[in-house]
Amino acid sequence: MRFETERLILRKPYLEDAEDLFSTYTQDPEVCRYMVWTPHKSIEKTREWLRFCVENWDEKRYLEFIIQDRESSRAIGMTGVRINDFKATLGYVLAKPFWNRGIVTEACAPLLSELIGREEIYRIEAFHDTENPASGRVMEKLGMKKEGVLKCYARLPNIPGPPRDYAVYALTK
Repeated sequence: MRFETERLILRKPYLEDAEDLFSTYTQDPEVCRYMVWTPHKSIEKTREWLRFCVENWDEKRYLEFIIQDRESSRAIGMTGVRINDFKATLGYVLAKPFWNRGIVTEACAPLLSELIGREEIYRIEAFHDTENPASGRVMEKLGMKKEGVLKCYARLPNIPGPPRDYAVYALTK
């Protein structure tokens, strides 16, 4: 599975993407702030992640895509879904130089369209820390509706303290 948009190519990840991902965002504390993983201290950690993505690629349950910039041909982020029965959970990350340009929305739109078009998928959901409203705006631009806030829902390794509140958005049939 592969998607192409005006500015982007979404494609299966390869181990060769490690250099781009490490140099553009996996080591960046600001990009990683609201992620469930800590910044990568070495390119080997990025390779481990990519190895996992490649080995677990499965169009029926687990899909991770490289977001590749058409102009530079560089990997600038990732988006992916985990499919469980009738629903899919969406996630995404993007290198900071590409923030606030509509890239995540452009990258995720064809993926969501493909998924919601599948007979077996009835719900696509996504979550964000309530202190990261930019992620919520992406979800809204993708046509997802905010369903509420889950109090004390998750701990984030890059933000010490008690569990954090998360907003939940969904696109349903």
